Amino acid sequence: MPTQYDYYEALVEGRWQPEILHNKTEIKGETEFVASYKQGNKIIERKSPWSISQAEGDLLEELKRGTLEGDYFPDRN
Repeated sequence: MPTQYDYYEALVEGRWQPEILHNKTEIKGETEFVASYKQGNKIIERKSPWSISQAEGDLLEELKRGTLEGDYFPDRN
């Protein structure tokens, strides 16, 4: 049975590529970029006022952290 370390290595090496959704919103002239990942009932998202790549990078860092702590893992569908 794979461990959280196996999942972390798969994420870092690119064998697990989570499906990341991108969104851009504009409220009162302020643009906000959002990158999100859904796992079951959980939605993990990171926002950036600068770029979608910044939001995605922050989300990937959160996924790495959460994977090591056993919070996130590849969807087994």
